[in-house]
Amino acid sequence: MERRAYKRAVRSVLLLAAPFIVALVGCSSRAVPVSSGTDGGAPSGNDGGTASGIDGGALDAGQTCTSTGTPWVNTLFIVDNSSSMAEEQTRLAAAIPRYVAALRASCAPGYNIAVVSTDLDTPGGEKAGLFTSTFAGAPLFELSSTDASGCQPVAPSVEHGCARGGVVAHTEDPSTQRSRLAANVQPGTCGSGTEKGIEAIGAALSHPGCNGMLGGGNVRLVVILVSDEDDAGLEPIAPAVTALAQQLGPRVRVGAIVAGQVVGDRFEPGNCRTGGASCGSLCQQPSPVGSGSGMPCTPGNCPAGEYCTSAGVCDVEAARFWQYCHWCSFYNAPDCCSAVAGDRYVSFVEAMEAANFAAQPTSRTPSCPSGRSANCRLASICDADWGDTLERFAQLLALGR
Repeated sequence: MERRAYKRAVRSVLLLAAPFIVALVGCSSRAVPVSSGTDGGAPSGNDGGTASGIDGGALDAGQTCTSTGTPWVNTLFIVDNSSSMAEEQTRLAAAIPRYVAALRASCAPGYNIAVVSTDLDTPGGEKAGLFTSTFAGAPLFELSSTDASGCQPVAPSVEHGCARGGVVAHTEDPSTQRSRLAANVQPGTCGSGTEKGIEAIGAALSHPGCNGMLGGGNVRLVVILVSDEDDAGLEPIAPAVTALAQQLGPRVRVGAIVAGQVVGDRFEPGNCRTGGASCGSLCQQPSPVGSGSGMPCTPGNCPAGEYCTSAGVCDVEAARFWQYCHWCSFYNAPDCCSAVAGDRYVSFVEAMEAANFAAQPTSRTPSCPSGRSANCRLASICDADWGDTLERFAQLLALGR
């Protein structure tokens, strides 16, 4: 029974039973051009003012400009490429055309879009492919084995923090933009389980050789974080916000698609299941911990169906990750939680909004409940369709409406 891969944030425990093979790749120094002027941002002389239309007014058939005066916009998608993200990446790819269409219809003077993964740790650079897991077919539906044979180095090699598939420019044919972005936002599920989405923003901005000057010039930078788990970085939120605000000021706008839901006038992080169904009832079952033979052990010498605990006694395999009984990555129960609360991501988005408002009071979006525009900048990764979300992000974050 195959469905989701387990999260390698805690994979070190599982290595005792299911070794993971890490493929090494070299680093790349290949520069990826960004369509722009000499500063890597808006074309020379463009101050982000009135636009005459992308590429001199080249729009999709039937489209008309929705406004003028919109800025040059660069977008940086930070996409979780850890082992449980295959379904979410597919949904993101399906929604991408709505984001591109909104940018094109705006008649902004131009834009570039890059996709960077949350993996900053896997030795040798970025990986492609799918990492899969097999689970028991009956309760407690525990993880039984993993398979990394589908994981391969990205070719040509890509350093962590560099755009997957290269930077997509507004000068490309619209169908090419859509197809390239749909591929780029599906970087695979072979990345590190220690997702560092917030840190990946800085990594992307510090790689002009492969990403161009995404934050350079008089250009608005939109960052959209997409993850089914919380940020695993160790840096406190405040210094990260301060550093980004000092580097780019109110030109940077941040949104996120993470685990949580709107409660009143706030977006509250929390575990969730795709489609809005309840999750985690397996945890109400009696704990399997301590139901094994209890015989003293060293790793590998327990009876079949048992493992050697850190206390040096044998216990049933179903008890190995019972602390994650709610989580699909370890227990593939019919109503397991497909995503885990994105607390740090939510705090980061709200803190960036507050920093922008302090620097530029007119930056707060007036249409959100109770004046809390952070709600408009956050969406649940458990939503079945993100088309409306990406269109809203384009309107509010990229185009400033």
